[in-house]
Amino acid sequence: MHARTVMIAAALALAACATQENFTTVSREQFRNDEGKVVGHRELLRNKDTGEIVHKVELYAVLTDANGKIVGYEERTRGGSVVYDDEGRPIGTRTVDLRSKGSNPSSRGVIFMY
Repeated sequence: MHARTVMIAAALALAACATQENFTTVSREQFRNDEGKVVGHRELLRNKDTGEIVHKVELYAVLTDANGKIVGYEERTRGGSVVYDDEGRPIGTRTVDLRSKGSNPSSRGVIFMY
C-alpha cells in the first residue's frame, strides 16, 4: 500500500512539472556584431498567470557556402531553422527531412531560400 501511494504521488508530481508555462513576448531586441550584422536576439517574455519575466537570448549560427563566404545566419527552431540575412530579415528556412537521414545521416536538412 505504501509503495502504491508513493507511485501515485510521484506521478502527480511529474504531471505538475509537465504543464507548459504560458509566456508571451513583451519585446525583442536584435544583437549586432562589430560589422553591424545581426547575429542574434534577446526576447523579454512574461508569464500571463504569475507575471514572471524571463529573458531569452538566442545567438544565430553562421551559414556559409562552399567557398566559406557568409550567406546568412541561422536560428534553430523545433522543426528545423530560419535563415536570416545580414540585416535580420528572414530569407529562407531549413527543414529536417527524416526520410533522407537513412541514406545521409550527417545531413542537416534542406534549405529553401526565398
